[in-house]
Amino acid sequence: MESAERRGLAKRGARGRPAKPGLYVVLNKWLKGNHFSKPHSHPNDRFISVLGGTWWMGSGTTFDPDNSVAMPAGTFVTHFGKQVHWDGARTRMPHC
Repeated sequence: MESAERRGLAKRGARGRPAKPGLYVVLNKWLKGNHFSKPHSHPNDRFISVLGGTWWMGSGTTFDPDNSVAMPAGTFVTHFGKQVHWDGARTRMPHC
């Protein structure tokens, strides 16, 4: 399995552990370029704050980065448990 950094995502655990019960905090930084996760889900709700830049996301099993939605810095997002989504970074804005 390729590492997260090879896919364009740098991760760092700040507090707690995602695989253990209880609160945890993870800092994710999508690196420049077209880097997206494939459709996936998590067992529990996740609460996300976009601290800088623009984070791109979509929901559902159809992976389509051209139709991803921009989440600018300051945005708060909830990924609900067991709901399929995908996310990442773009090289440039999509054509309107």
